[in-house]
Amino acid sequence: MNFRYVNSRGEILDFSEFPYLFQSGDLVNYSWKYDSSNNRITNIRRETGERPFKVGLIPDWTLPYAEKRAALKEAAEHLFNVIEYDVINNTDGRIETDTGSYFPCRILASDKSDWEKPTAYMFHDLTAVSGKNAWISEQDFSFYPAVSESEHSAAEFLDYAFDYDFEYTPQQTGRGSLNISHLETSDFKLTIFGPCNNPRILIAGHPYEVFTSLQNGEYLVIDSRNNTVMKHLSNGTQESVYDFRGKVNTVFEKIPPGYSQVSWDGTFGFELTVFLERSEPLWI
Repeated sequence: MNFRYVNSRGEILDFSEFPYLFQSGDLVNYSWKYDSSNNRITNIRRETGERPFKVGLIPDWTLPYAEKRAALKEAAEHLFNVIEYDVINNTDGRIETDTGSYFPCRILASDKSDWEKPTAYMFHDLTAVSGKNAWISEQDFSFYPAVSESEHSAAEFLDYAFDYDFEYTPQQTGRGSLNISHLETSDFKLTIFGPCNNPRILIAGHPYEVFTSLQNGEYLVIDSRNNTVMKHLSNGTQESVYDFRGKVNTVFEKIPPGYSQVSWDGTFGFELTVFLERSEPLWI
């Protein structure tokens, strides 16, 4: 398993390639917090936690000694700038694996060794601190608006005025399903594309509904992680429609694992991203 750190402005430290080489650490280790009373374990939970790991800064060994020393200093300076950016800006970066998991965190400590020696290498013992203290993988689903044969042939598709990672194609009216291989309910981001009025979606029998209208080129995002409902207008502005969400049944209900039926009126398309949290990264 390989690791890399990506800060909040997209700068990457790849810990599987020179000059940054992962050495060891607790990135795949974990422990749950719990309470105990009368010989019973209660309130099992994840809490903010630290995961230390060690990285070697090792320049290209084919370089002449003076160039290796210069490359070492440059690598150390770059590492500092990448990780310190998130700390200063009070935002998470993330440690990513090549298996599709990521760990939202900030690197809040760095202990160095061998930096004072004349050798052209050094080591950093880094400490990643995470509020969630969980590895996340994402599962994406796309649902398309239904169109009749009279509106489109099988070879045509609905082309919106803005680009997304999928094309709208015909399907059975307002029917779909999810199959989520996970152990617990999960946070999600639900993106609904206009045009539509008062969009309502049933997932596993639970309604996700917002009383608003979307024009062509507009979209709505429900994010259960942040408890937000945001409308994105065609001119690039955003407005909160939190107060127009369905209140009898919460629109932030987490998505259950396993198989779930999905239904809606078929007049609009939407995307669902499910955030699967686990204590260690995916191994495959």
